[in-house]
Amino acid sequence: MKNIKIFLVFLFVFQSSFIYAKTFIWKINGKNNTVYLAGSIHLLKKSDHPLSATYSNAYKDSKELVFEADIDEMKSASLQLKTLNMAMFTDGKKLRDVISKDLYKKTTDLIREKDILLPGIDIMKPWFLSMSIPLMYFVKQGYLTETGVDYHFYQKASDDRKEISFLESCEFQLNALAGNSIQEQIKMLEITISDFDKQVNTMPKMINAWKKGDSNTINNITIEMFKDLKSYQENLLYKRNRNWVTKIEALLKKKHNVMVIVGAAHIPGKEGLIDLLQKRGYKAGQM
Repeated sequence: MKNIKIFLVFLFVFQSSFIYAKTFIWKINGKNNTVYLAGSIHLLKKSDHPLSATYSNAYKDSKELVFEADIDEMKSASLQLKTLNMAMFTDGKKLRDVISKDLYKKTTDLIREKDILLPGIDIMKPWFLSMSIPLMYFVKQGYLTETGVDYHFYQKASDDRKEISFLESCEFQLNALAGNSIQEQIKMLEITISDFDKQVNTMPKMINAWKKGDSNTINNITIEMFKDLKSYQENLLYKRNRNWVTKIEALLKKKHNVMVIVGAAHIPGKEGLIDLLQKRGYKAGQM
């Protein structure tokens, strides 16, 4: 469920000025421990591995790993069923009943042009279709969740029997994506279709910026992505950041080191996690 243009937002990348930090990790010192706040790209190619040694060192130095939500639960039958119930029309409506003929044609034309395998779009709600089109396209290009930063470390932490915890529930994430008005969903679909080539061409730039620790570029792209989707910006970024910062502050009171892995777009900029932590008096240094 880390998808779409908004899903792109969870992937991040942007252009900065002169000197780049080595990685997208910030070190925050608590009284008796260290929290490593690490930015994730949720979809990567196999060729993007191995990850920077700084990520590996932060992992080795941490007893506990904290992720946005439970990755195993995301694959569960119960959550898949819940997602389908929220993603599909169940009242007899069809996609063509809620969007304009022009948008419907542009959507089907794009799917055909890009050779995206996506059957059953007529019963998909706009928010889910907006996520599914870019996701399926990126998968065709070799980008996989299984090689994303969070999935990689989740599997590693499970194998190494490290402590694992989560910032929110999968259901909360689902509601953040599906809970916007139909008007906002249609607007998101319109932007996804009209800006599709721009979005997909952004992915390599995003990954390159993330590798360089280029937080300015990440922030600038995030702002651009959400400029016409303010309710999604609030629900997917700001609201979650405000929830998370309290939990990260609690992690800074533990006696062991913790590595927190979240989508890179959540970290920089105004109302980003670093900004919110600094407002609470913590110092964060980029590694």
